[in-house]
Amino acid sequence: MPTLFCFGLGYSVLPLARYAQKIGFVVSGTTSKKCEDIKCFGFEEEKRISEALAKTTHLISSVPPSEQGEPVLARYSEAIRLVPYLCYCSSLSVYGDHNGAWVYEDTEPHLPLSEHGTRRLKAEKLWQQQAKAQNAKLSILRIGGIYGRGRNALERIRSSSAMDATASKPFIRSDKIFNRIHLDDLVAAMARLLELQLDGVFNICDDQPAPAHEVMLYAAKLLECKAPEFVTLEQAQKDKLSSKMALDFHREHKRASNKLMKEQLSLSLLYPNYRKGLEALVKLL
Repeated sequence: MPTLFCFGLGYSVLPLARYAQKIGFVVSGTTSKKCEDIKCFGFEEEKRISEALAKTTHLISSVPPSEQGEPVLARYSEAIRLVPYLCYCSSLSVYGDHNGAWVYEDTEPHLPLSEHGTRRLKAEKLWQQQAKAQNAKLSILRIGGIYGRGRNALERIRSSSAMDATASKPFIRSDKIFNRIHLDDLVAAMARLLELQLDGVFNICDDQPAPAHEVMLYAAKLLECKAPEFVTLEQAQKDKLSSKMALDFHREHKRASNKLMKEQLSLSLLYPNYRKGLEALVKLL
């Protein structure tokens, strides 16, 4: 019987776990929250997790790297060594800034990378070393900005309107372009990889990269509310109006191709651009 272990049953992987159960997988994983009908562990329960990994056929990790390194492999590399298929959720940040050019899975990173991108790239290499050492198949997913129900531009505008202006984070306006992926399309891609167990790196993103402020403006239009006020990237940096991670995100400028994802996974996106995604989400509010 196929058995899936998920390191990090969070926003993107929990829906995958639910789907895997429906198609016959035995599913377990790590989380700090309770999940109905899924056997859950705390990340530090080494004995119980190692016992579960000994029976695992498919493994996916969405646990982000930290300043100290790759936490899953640091603690569980030996327990993972018999798992035949591995999937690691990475980020498009590993490419760095390409001044708006298209990037593909074989595009070399432009250095220096952001701190986030540097950690992700190091983590990818560690997972590749792990897979090679145990002769396992490994899918690395370089994922665009994830949005979906409960986490999207519509919600950001609504929550910002309800908050004290001094407490809310400002919206940055810049010409930097990014890719996104709707949660439903991300889960569909991960589900196909559970089935196909493909070796390789895949950009998991939409067809139409766009500036962040363009998405916010369209969200405001759908909500039929006043457009949010924006600050420039330079102003946000100078006045320390946003987090370092958000500022690093806005410094990078690239368009990621999803051609390999669509061809290799035979995947047709439900939401090929942010407009289609937001139009579906606004109906759920």
